[in-house]
Amino acid sequence: MSVTAVGQTTTTSSASVLPDRTDTLGKDAFLKLLVTQLQHQDPTKPQADGEFIAQLAQFSSLEKLTSMTESLQGLRTEQDEASFVSQSIQYKQAAQLLKIQQTLDSIREALGNSESAPAEQS
Repeated sequence: MSVTAVGQTTTTSSASVLPDRTDTLGKDAFLKLLVTQLQHQDPTKPQADGEFIAQLAQFSSLEKLTSMTESLQGLRTEQDEASFVSQSIQYKQAAQLLKIQQTLDSIREALGNSESAPAEQS
């Protein structure tokens, strides 16, 4: 059994506590860090209640932000899908309008030729 002097701190390898290095800590990594901190604190100088409450509040905020991020990503995906559907409808409408315009042009052309043909014969 090893005993450390009061006031002496022990360190643990961060590799055993944290997952592979990323730019942000996830809620699981944050919770593991908090639990590890509690396990390795000096029993004669426990963490102040205010500090612990602040860390729990940070954890709660992290969970809420994660949830909001997931919701916003879902909304963005839905918006992208709606935009695609809208563009598809606009394309189909434009194609239909083009066909109608071509039909009208050919009718005008036919009418124009038939009106001008009798005028030339007289």
